[in-house]
Amino acid sequence: MKSLLLGVVVLGIVVVLSFLRRRTTPPPKAVRIDPAFYDPEARDLRAALQQGAWRPVQTFLEKTRDWDTRGFYVDALATLKGRPPVFDTWVTAAKDSSLALLLRGRNSIAWAWEARGSGQAKTVTDPGWKLFYERLKGADEDLVRAAELDPQDPTPLAYRLITARGLDEDREEVEARFGAAKERDPENRIAHEHMHVALCEKWGGSHDDMFEFARSMSKAAREGSPVHVLLAKAHIERWFYRWAFDEDKTHMNYWQDRTVQTEIRAAFDHSVGSARYRTAKTSLFDWNYFAFCFSLMNDHERARRMFDLIGERATDWPWGAFAGAGEKFAKERSRFVKTAT
Repeated sequence: MKSLLLGVVVLGIVVVLSFLRRRTTPPPKAVRIDPAFYDPEARDLRAALQQGAWRPVQTFLEKTRDWDTRGFYVDALATLKGRPPVFDTWVTAAKDSSLALLLRGRNSIAWAWEARGSGQAKTVTDPGWKLFYERLKGADEDLVRAAELDPQDPTPLAYRLITARGLDEDREEVEARFGAAKERDPENRIAHEHMHVALCEKWGGSHDDMFEFARSMSKAAREGSPVHVLLAKAHIERWFYRWAFDEDKTHMNYWQDRTVQTEIRAAFDHSVGSARYRTAKTSLFDWNYFAFCFSLMNDHERARRMFDLIGERATDWPWGAFAGAGEKFAKERSRFVKTAT
């Protein structure tokens, strides 16, 4: 009897200590989202641009003829806050440089969104809309000229999908821009991603259109292609709309839907999980999309695989769907990855 009582007491102490440990364990430290995508060369080149030096950037990008890699660096370099004078200086000094116009055009897109803000349309002020449209029109002009000067590079054409969306171009025009970029590079990441966004319901499309596009592109894509990741992006978008726009309090149930889980896992198997998948600079985005999905699905094995690849290199989206992207990433990662103490 005494041994039984002793066992109960010991068990009680273990339970209490476990509870206290959970109560006293501090939350994981938020990771810092790096606008240079954790790439040392991108960091150095951003610093050069901030100091007014554009020549190192032009030399570097001239050698970068893998188009997804070029897009990776353009996104990292051109999204400096505001309108740094280096972009105008570069365009003036380097006559007929497609890269100067490409970088200034991409910067103008980011600058336009600074004026608009990241909220829903109803939150944008009249002055904000005016600046938004003015800056996007300037961006589009630069991108058209950049595409003319380098008839092989799909990157300026891919970014014109963003300007088309912001300038409320019709569906025919958006599809024409996608086709033009795809003609230069059939699997171009930026073109596929922003065609997908253009078809989202929040931008005047529909959930059906968005999924039809993602599924048709995935069906046509080769084994190992990052195009399959569009399906993960589509499900994130659908869930986010249910939460942020429909204000559905049961939105997290979306991730437990067996049909949703099956489609996301199939997309993973044909892309990141495939032996034919080629790791590239842009893989960081693919890994973050799937880590996000698998963590919310509570798919421990696949989530752990993705977090192991990512380390602490979180991307702003999709983690920015929650307030505090760095905090949410760190919290989810801590559930699946055991760190040394």
